[in-house]
Amino acid sequence: MTLPDYQQWTTLLYVVAIPYFFAAMAIEGWAMRKKPQGFYAGYELKDSLCSIAMGALKLVTMGLSVFWAYPIMLWLFEYRVMDWNISTWWFIPVLLLADDFCYYWYHRVAHRCAAFWAEHSNHHTSERYNLSTALRQSVLGPFYTFVFWLPLPLLGMDPLVVTFAHTVNLLYQYWIHTETFEVHGWFEKVFNSAEAGGGRLGAFDWENEGSTRFQEPGALLDQAAGLGA
Repeated sequence: MTLPDYQQWTTLLYVVAIPYFFAAMAIEGWAMRKKPQGFYAGYELKDSLCSIAMGALKLVTMGLSVFWAYPIMLWLFEYRVMDWNISTWWFIPVLLLADDFCYYWYHRVAHRCAAFWAEHSNHHTSERYNLSTALRQSVLGPFYTFVFWLPLPLLGMDPLVVTFAHTVNLLYQYWIHTETFEVHGWFEKVFNSAEAGGGRLGAFDWENEGSTRFQEPGALLDQAAGLGA
């Protein structure tokens, strides 16, 4: 793909994401109704509306943060230490792994450092665990959490392709916020999943950190650290 292709795919992913989110929530709600009452925590209107509102507000702050995050990344890109052929088939897997690595350290620091926990803790405030909670995002995070991705422009990855990778990462995270769908075996050893990503609900429990996975969509770094096993 060329640079404009990455930009177009990023835009397309965001456009497709909105109906995908609501369709998936409707299907999950239908599936929950098929189980006996109390089997799942289910949906609660005020809780879900709060999550959706926070997700919408994050889109606004993401748009605002671009005005300084993107110029900083573009400036660092001018001092890159290497170049990549972004049109090769193997670049996308490398790009996604690089983004996954950055997200791992952001997420881990967000659970250890008060400055980042202050913005990330909102994601853990719901008493329910369904797809709507995936939209319960930090509103202020986009203003400064981008610092964890600053090494990528220095390593020769254009800010536009970094944005594409981060968009793919965010969309992957959506489906694992559910009680109704589980995967096991080799998949949960390599990728984060709904069952493997425990420790997400409610206020963070520092004493039970070992039950939480920080990496998304991958899981190998968490496996190496003995997390979420």
